[in-house]
Amino acid sequence: MAGPGPPGPELAGAARVHTGARGCQERTRAAIAAALRELNTPGATKAYRGYVDREIPRLLERLAAGGKGQRGEAARTLILFPELIASTREGLERALSDADWLARSKAAEALGKARSRKSLTKLRDHLCDPNEYAWRAAYGAIAALGDREAERVLREFESGKCW
Repeated sequence: MAGPGPPGPELAGAARVHTGARGCQERTRAAIAAALRELNTPGATKAYRGYVDREIPRLLERLAAGGKGQRGEAARTLILFPELIASTREGLERALSDADWLARSKAAEALGKARSRKSLTKLRDHLCDPNEYAWRAAYGAIAALGDREAERVLREFESGKCW
């Protein structure tokens, strides 16, 4: 009896998951769950909801109280679920102040994907982050907002202002 065939195009997002890094298995499971969401069939929706109900609380816990690296991994995984980011905004904003630059940059990236206007001030405060990846992520998140206030903040930053 032959085994299952290769995954179909509906799981293509899972193939793009960065491999070789810590947390790879977790991100792969998250990518598969995100791909299931896109299938929009009863079975896929049930599997997606099961993942969200089981795993997202653990991610939020690590985002709030995790050690170095854990917040970054949690933020990195949450990026796959933009529809849930609004409910995790406060945890992501806390991660903007993490000692780990990866946690700061991934938190900013997640807030940008969610277009979280409520986070503009927090993101603005991280435009002068000492790590280039982190401040660029904050810049990108603010640019993604696309409103007048965000544009004003970016103009001020580009003219040399730091908060």
